[in-house]
This record gives sequence, structure tokens and C-alpha cells, in this order.
Amino acid sequence: MVTAEPPSHSGGMMSTRILYIGIALAFVNFFLFDQRDATDLASTSSLPEPTTNQSMPLSAWNIAESEAEKLLSQTTSRETISCLVADKAKTQTVVKDALAGKYKSSSSSFASDEASDTSYVPLPALNLGMPKCGTLSQHDFFSCAGYRSAHYFLNNKKESYKIGNIFVGTCMRDVANLGLPVLSTCVPNLDAVTQIDANCNFGRDCEFGQFHVSSHKLRDDCFFPQLSLLEEIHEEDPNATFLLPFRPFEDWVNSLDNWNGGLDNMSRCNLPNLPRGIPDLDKPRTDQIKVMGQFLCSHVVHVRNFVKAHPSHALIEYDLYDTETTSDLMGKLFPNVKDKTESTDCWQHISHKGDVHQGDKIV
Repeated sequence: MVTAEPPSHSGGMMSTRILYIGIALAFVNFFLFDQRDATDLASTSSLPEPTTNQSMPLSAWNIAESEAEKLLSQTTSRETISCLVADKAKTQTVVKDALAGKYKSSSSSFASDEASDTSYVPLPALNLGMPKCGTLSQHDFFSCAGYRSAHYFLNNKKESYKIGNIFVGTCMRDVANLGLPVLSTCVPNLDAVTQIDANCNFGRDCEFGQFHVSSHKLRDDCFFPQLSLLEEIHEEDPNATFLLPFRPFEDWVNSLDNWNGGLDNMSRCNLPNLPRGIPDLDKPRTDQIKVMGQFLCSHVVHVRNFVKAHPSHALIEYDLYDTETTSDLMGKLFPNVKDKTESTDCWQHISHKGDVHQGDKIV
């Protein structure tokens, strides 16, 4: 007769221990994971709600480029696109207000007292237009009327053209990068600056008429303060007057291209609204015209939007080829410093050889 052995107490106790340990681990694990989840939830709830691209604020350039694209898509006639022609009506309002004394209370620490007392708008007058839009005409006008003016270079004496960093634009760029005031550092004691950009790009020697500027192969000297430093200019002088000249759009592109390869120069720059390599000179001319139209239109929209947001600046837009209207408004706003008479006769369209138009004075 076979009898069963009594159950082992040691085996039963081991099974019971394992069971208890398993229950304990499960409890600890549950507790730790529950606390971790609670901590994660607490930290997540303190974060701001995620934002989509649509809700993020657009930059001033995003807005300008979007508005320019809409304007250019509305019509194929460039003569009627508002961003490619001067707003003469608004300028006439500025002239009327200026002659009535609206801006006379605005003072400037940059211009001479005599010039400031003479001008009906605050000085300095800064040209925010593009190269080949009558920058030399402006300079000649201000010089003729007795105002201290700079055109492109910090020093306009011929013997200074071979001296290092002399471009107004690159000086403004460099001092802005250092956090210094761009006007009082680069163009102190001037009444007008008629070309503030520099377009001598990296790896290129620059020729300007009969003057050869020293090699800039080791640095990029292409910078447009009128695109990149409006805020800095405003912070330093919230009353500076802005000039914005216009000429027929395709005429401007051709003129730019004919003057030392200006279109190629700009394609080698890297501007806020014109990335390096644009326009592509290997593409058809129609594509280049389209790209430059977007560039110029967005620039004009950007300037107009800025002045709308900062109305202390007088914005004077004019048509370079409307000699009668332009000479009248410039002559009234900026009288002769010496005798305070209208300086209408000082306005002429000055051209370089190779960029000649009817009635131009050649230099």
C-alpha cells in the first residue's frame, strides 16, 4: 500500500513568498508609473499651447512680399501697378503740409543749423530708392542748393576713392553690427545722403566710371540699409526725411544691367527680398524682369508700410522723368540755403555715359 507524502511546507512557503513579492512589485510599479504620469501631465499643462504657422506673427518682409505678389498679379500693365509708380497725390499732401509748417518743429542733430532752418522737411534727407534711380541727380541737386550731401562714398573727394572701406552702405552695416548709431557714426554733419547702399559683392573688384575702388575680394561689400536698417535709422532719428524716386520699371532694369553689370552684381548679393543667385541670368529675360518686379515692388511696399507705422517720417515719392513736377516739389521743400529762394533750377536729371536719356546732363 502506497501512501502519499505530506505536502512540503518549505515549497508552499516559497510559492507564497513569490506571490507576495509579485504583488508588492506590482504595487510599487503601479505607484511609480502613476506618479510619473502625474508629473508629466503637470509639466505639460504649464507649457503654452502649441501654435500653428498660421498663428505666428509675420515679419514686415513677409507682409511686404505677400502684398507685392498680390499687386503684381492684378494687372499686366506695369504703368498702373501702384508699387512701381510714385504716389504723387500723397507726396503733394506732404508738400502742402510741409509748406504749412507741419515739420518745422522737428529738429535734427545731424544737419547744419542753417540748412535745417531753410528746409521745410527735417534733415537729413535719405534716399531709400534703388541704384540707377537718379541718385546722382539728387546729389547734384542738394549740392547746387547749398546742402551738404554724400553720394555712395563717405568722402566724395576724388583722391579718396582708393581708401579702404569708404562705402556708406558697408559703414552702416559694420557699425550696426557693433550696436553703434549708423547716422552719427557714418554720415555725421550731412544734410542729405543720396545713395546709401553698397553693391560691391564678394570676390569682385569694383569699377565706378573712371575710378577704380580697391579690391574687396576678401569681404562682401553688398549691403542695402534701405532694406535692412530702417528700424535702426528710426531709433536714431525718428524725424529723418525719406526720398523714394521712381522711373519706368523696365527702363530701370535695363539701366541697372548696363551700368557695370549691375543686375549681375545684385544677383551675387544676399538681400532680404532677393536671395543670392536671384535673378538667374541664365534664364530668359522675361523671368529676370518678373523677379526684379517682385523685388522692387516689395521694397516699395515695405517702405510705405514702415512710414505708415512711423508717421514722423516724411516720405517724398517722385517720378524721375517728370522733370517739371519733381523740380517744383524739390525746389519748394529744399530752398537755396544761401538766399532761401526756391531751388527749382538746381534739379536736373544727371546721367553717366552709357545711360543717356533725352534732356540728360552727362557727367
